[in-house]
Amino acid sequence: MEENTRDHGKGPAIVVGLLLLIAGLALALGGSKLVSVGGSAYYLIAGLSIIVCGILFTLRRGAALWLYALILLPH
Repeated sequence: MEENTRDHGKGPAIVVGLLLLIAGLALALGGSKLVSVGGSAYYLIAGLSIIVCGILFTLRRGAALWLYALILLPH
């Protein structure tokens, strides 16, 4: 019997992806409130980007890591 390596480790990827979705949602909501009072749009954009990272991570796409790295780069 061969173990399908593509299915190996799907559970942790889904958990991390969901955690990123939750964190991104919190950042996006807080960022939208900040924008509504005339503040910076950084947290709104970062939150939306982390939501996309969560989706990509859940789908086990390598682009999630590159996008997350871009978010963390100093500006």
